[in-house]
Amino acid sequence: MKFHLVRSVAIACAVAQVLSSHAQGGLTQDNGDCTGAIFINDSIYHQPSAVRGFGNKLEIKENPSDHTQWFEREHHTTWYKFRSPATTTLTFDIIPDNVEDDIDFLLFQGAVPGICDKVALKQVTPVRSNISRNDKGNRSICGLRKDAPDDFIRSGVGASFSRGIEVQQGELFYLVIDYQDRPLAGYTIRFHYDPPPPPPEPGGEEAKAAVEHQHRGRQVRQAHRCEHHHRRDEVR
Repeated sequence: MKFHLVRSVAIACAVAQVLSSHAQGGLTQDNGDCTGAIFINDSIYHQPSAVRGFGNKLEIKENPSDHTQWFEREHHTTWYKFRSPATTTLTFDIIPDNVEDDIDFLLFQGAVPGICDKVALKQVTPVRSNISRNDKGNRSICGLRKDAPDDFIRSGVGASFSRGIEVQQGELFYLVIDYQDRPLAGYTIRFHYDPPPPPPEPGGEEAKAAVEHQHRGRQVRQAHRCEHHHRRDEVR
């Protein structure tokens, strides 16, 4: 009986760990390019790792080091895309797991035909940027804030937050995150909306997405519990 119980727990843990890995998303070099942008459909998104290098194509390059809107070049980039759930003021925080990581970002409006090709050709420009040096006194957090005065922050010592942006419901954006140095850990992205979006209608697509998000969260927690039990067994 004990053997079967242990075996069942082990199988459940293995499944939970696989599902957790899938939910968190194992990054590939494709995600380092605009065409491989990861879609975010939650207000809180944790990425436990980072793409090493610039993906398969160096899309952002040969810019002046003091440019306010563009990285000088890509270093270690990951691309994301998301839609605004409401007509609102959008702000967000990018919170590094390791305070030593220096994270920069560019934000593009996404409803542009062939946007990824146009990024590489500089036929589109970011609508927000923050390329300033990380401030460890602020836990190296950067992002957009409603009270920030500037849309763009250049490289070097500067403000960690750029100005929030007015958005329309359903509007598409591309967000590219770049580490200047070799990444040490991942980060969390927290989106804020003022005013907030209305609650999802029961049975609607948003409600289904919320349930799926809760399910993924349970899978991740189960995987963490399994890891804890595994470590405890190793100690024994």
